[in-house]
Amino acid sequence: MLNVRLACAEPPRADQPELKNAAELRGAIALVVRGGCSFAYKARLLQRAGAVAMLLANNTREEPLAAFTMGESSEEIEENKKNGAKRITIPCVMMCLRDVRELFQKFPPSVKTGELGFEILQHDEGVAVAETCLRVQRELYDAAEAGKGWKAIKRTTTSIIKMLEPQNSTASSDSVEDSSLVNDAGTEQLKAVASENDALTTRDQQSPLLAFVQWATSASTYEICFAPLADFCSASAGASYTGKLVACDPLLADKPLINAKELSGSIALLQRGSCSFPAKLERVQRAGAVAAIVCNDDEEDPDAAFVMSVDHVDAANATLPAVMVSHNTFLRIQPALNVTTARVLCLAGEAADGLLACSGKAVSFKNLLMPSRKNQESSDGVFDLHLACRDGDHAACQRVLASIDGKEGKRSLVNAPCVSTGLAALHHACARGNDNVVELLLQYGAAPDAVDLAMQTPLHIACANSQVDCARLLLRAEPSVPQVPAVLYNATEEYGGLPTRRNIGGGTAMHEAARAGSSECVELLLSANARVETTNGATDKYIFLGVSARDLEDRTPLHLACTNAHVDCALYLVAANADVNMKDSSGYSPLLLACEAANDPNKEGDAVQIIEKLITSGAVVEEEEGLLLDRVESPDLRRDLEVLYLRHEAQKAKQRSFKLEKDNEAVYIDF
Repeated sequence: MLNVRLACAEPPRADQPELKNAAELRGAIALVVRGGCSFAYKARLLQRAGAVAMLLANNTREEPLAAFTMGESSEEIEENKKNGAKRITIPCVMMCLRDVRELFQKFPPSVKTGELGFEILQHDEGVAVAETCLRVQRELYDAAEAGKGWKAIKRTTTSIIKMLEPQNSTASSDSVEDSSLVNDAGTEQLKAVASENDALTTRDQQSPLLAFVQWATSASTYEICFAPLADFCSASAGASYTGKLVACDPLLADKPLINAKELSGSIALLQRGSCSFPAKLERVQRAGAVAAIVCNDDEEDPDAAFVMSVDHVDAANATLPAVMVSHNTFLRIQPALNVTTARVLCLAGEAADGLLACSGKAVSFKNLLMPSRKNQESSDGVFDLHLACRDGDHAACQRVLASIDGKEGKRSLVNAPCVSTGLAALHHACARGNDNVVELLLQYGAAPDAVDLAMQTPLHIACANSQVDCARLLLRAEPSVPQVPAVLYNATEEYGGLPTRRNIGGGTAMHEAARAGSSECVELLLSANARVETTNGATDKYIFLGVSARDLEDRTPLHLACTNAHVDCALYLVAANADVNMKDSSGYSPLLLACEAANDPNKEGDAVQIIEKLITSGAVVEEEEGLLLDRVESPDLRRDLEVLYLRHEAQKAKQRSFKLEKDNEAVYIDF
């Protein structure tokens, strides 16, 4: 408990190399204003000046009662370690704007006498006070006779309530959780409420709910970022909300939305400001969005994001999950707008801890991590089963399953994911081609369409590792796919079932098979995706769903087969009517990629076969500056390919001439 004087930092933001009134701050609680630099920078500057504590005034305009726990980003922590920055040892807390205004009324900066009480509660006591305050809000907020009591408690405990909100684990261990001194009237009311209910849930018994935003940064990588969840929305642990990432128009969502139709079924991106959070969220909710990501507009503190809360504003109609991201995170998300899938994940406990470790980093999902034990000192059935599946130990899998009682218990175990990666037992079995284990898991009720954190199914994993036997078992286990009218074949690929399911990078199992060069998997998937198109009762041709599906980088399976010169895969795909002229996001066609692959001595022979097949299948050879064949570096090989191209063009011209003659003869006969 500190009872010392209050002094205002100069400059108020404490964002300069030195403080103008450093001498005055010695031995005082220093009041600073949010913005201009990081929280840690302010704290170290005040600590160097001799302040005994930092009291930061949150300048949130829309929510005068908002406050949150401060911390350092992982980048700041690493940078400070390199620079040998001193640890922050002074207590640092945040006050909401309303509390600061009230403080200034009672203790203006011009007053040089008096004391300010500053108390850091013990963990258990602080949690109990916060939980009791939340109970008071639920029980007394609408009671007219208790209105004054609630107002006092609400005003003096704004920040401590945030102890129960999700916080980023990358926050510096030097930072101190915020607390407030409860006045006598508030204390008495807290005691009265506490005595009425002794069964308060503690933080140790119930892990806080943390939210994360996930989006693909390429066809093979994604980023996950911690994002505080609004305290007035509906969400539950383990829930995930998936949709196309679409920006609101207007971005502030403070007026009727121009692109309401595009927001239906999407993850809506909007910006803070101009109106209350519930008003924004109600608009995107009415448009049909499944979740909302709110961008903090604080460019002076670009890494800041806080828990959205409301006071005296009706938020009953804003129920969709809503999170806030910092300005810097918003800038990283922008390139993914309208082209990628995004997810809002709500997790608690170990599942959340695993994501906090990779928050703010690009994660590749092409290398599957080995199973990891949750607790080295206790048995872990999920780990034991996953490890046995990865090793292909059929007997070990049976022993683990035999230790579980009941059919439902066994089914739950085979479908239980790893908390940090989302990988299930089937994923691990398919990674090593352990088809006997895959068959066993399916018998016990393993879901063939289970997805990991990157939205990869076991079929993705099997095809990426050329495990055709595992892929065949998965396709047999999938429920039958309903028949679809032919008119819809080109409109959507969702009707293809498991083979056309996409990972977060937009790739299908066919993409993985083509990249890996598994012609057996490609053939299997084409057979599974084949549909007979009929018109007026007559059978015309086969349609192969997903054969020209694009990933996040607009690459089709044929692009990947040509890049890696997997000739058998490319021939299968071309035979299945894959689009030979589709260009990816870099403007590359399959033919261009095959020509570049021909410059690799290890790929030359296969690449030439692919080039020949593409040319004879109607691939466009001309480009603005000449022929795509000019990209082949070997003069002899380039000349041979050009001769092939000219022969093909001559044959096409001959066919056109013959057809024209036939048409003219038909016209003459009719005449």
